[in-house]
Amino acid sequence: MPSSAEPQHDGVPSPAGSASSTATPAVHAPTTTAPEDRISIPQRIAYGLGGTSFQLGSNLLNQLAQPIYTLTLGVNPVWIGTVQACARLWDAGIDPAVGTWSDNFRSRFGRRRPFIVAGAILTGLFFPLLWWVPRSFSNVAAFIYFLVASLIFYTFFALYSVTYQTLGLELTPDYHERTRVMVVRTLLNQIATMGMPWIFWLCQWDRFGDTLTGARVVSLGAGLAIVGLGVLPGLLLKERYYKLSQKQPKQRHVDALIEPFKNRPFLIVAGIVLLVGAGISTVESLGLYMNVYYVAQGDKKFGAALLALNFGTTVGVLSMASTFGFNLLAGRVSKLTMLRACIVLAMLGSLSSWFLYTPAMPYLQLLVPILTAPAISGFWIYTNSMKMDVTDYDEWKCGKRREGIFGAASAWTYKAGASVTYLFTANIVMWIGFDSTPGTAQTEHFVQMVRLSFAVVPFLLFAAALYLTRYFEITESLAGKIRHELESRRERV
Repeated sequence: MPSSAEPQHDGVPSPAGSASSTATPAVHAPTTTAPEDRISIPQRIAYGLGGTSFQLGSNLLNQLAQPIYTLTLGVNPVWIGTVQACARLWDAGIDPAVGTWSDNFRSRFGRRRPFIVAGAILTGLFFPLLWWVPRSFSNVAAFIYFLVASLIFYTFFALYSVTYQTLGLELTPDYHERTRVMVVRTLLNQIATMGMPWIFWLCQWDRFGDTLTGARVVSLGAGLAIVGLGVLPGLLLKERYYKLSQKQPKQRHVDALIEPFKNRPFLIVAGIVLLVGAGISTVESLGLYMNVYYVAQGDKKFGAALLALNFGTTVGVLSMASTFGFNLLAGRVSKLTMLRACIVLAMLGSLSSWFLYTPAMPYLQLLVPILTAPAISGFWIYTNSMKMDVTDYDEWKCGKRREGIFGAASAWTYKAGASVTYLFTANIVMWIGFDSTPGTAQTEHFVQMVRLSFAVVPFLLFAAALYLTRYFEITESLAGKIRHELESRRERV
């Protein structure tokens, strides 16, 4: 057996079967998944429900930050955008440490599962405190409160998010089963996707008396959901590669900061996720202003309902429906082809918003998710599946299973991009003339510039991601070759 520290191939591998391939014959991944490689339906559901908790922890804070702290309390949106940026950068900064800890952790419960359970409990219990800012606080005091609370929250969330995503990277060694696992996760994630945009509307329910009280009550329920769903993967799933990992030396913390970025396929996937994630974050951030100040003409409650109906219910239903199609296509159409198709649909959806968001016909915007819902749903399915292939590529090169540092690096990339995007969009909002004084009408210039930014900025980011896909090299053929070589020098899992 070759030394685990010795790379088995130099440079970028040639496509399997080409003249420059190694002596090992190219082996194509089978179109039919072997029974031992399959993940049972209950296990897929357990992992998918953990993804719902992940979605709540990852996105609900950002769904409520501007509506509660800016539109309700009157805090400058740039300040809140700064908090969001700093908190996600902090979150991203500690991800490599969590990834290294979980790679090195040894217990009778595994490497990932104890972190998943502890992280879910701490994240869910702390979430309501984000909205318990005292009413008597000045804008500066509210800003400081939100900053400190966000940093603590994301410290707990990092324990969960990194290890949950890392567990997903090692559920199955099969090229196509990986996509099917991510289909179920994405399908169940739509529960959170459908519900989250309605949260601000629900916070304004008359029985709560005021919006801040509503946010406090609703966040209690959200926190319980984060705990209840988040612990399931840690309690019910197995770590397939744990036995192999016990035989390898522990990782250094510096490995998590350096090694993933030496891996060319990982860099490509991370860049694609960074660009598309930034586009999605831009849509989410500016969508509130589009609906409240353009489509709803300043009516916050109607604007919140439109936002929820579009980004929640309609997107959720169409995304759930589209996942069945993606499941049928697993093994029939390549991941890369499907990913490109999804990005093109997202680009068309961005441009269509200029015409379909209009105060004359407020509900016409519900046509946009026909393009964007399957696009974003498919995007996450295929990029998450590709990340699983990347960890095999890494073992092929270095002889180690290091899902933890790759899960951390993946999370770090996305979160760093999201943090910059939140700050960028908050500054766009102020630069084009937003007045954060509660009850103030916005200028026509502001409204038109929001429309332009909402349509054009995501389109450009998606286009850049589409261009980057041409450099991703792990095809089904190469994935099969990699698995064959790995299993010829160590046991199957």
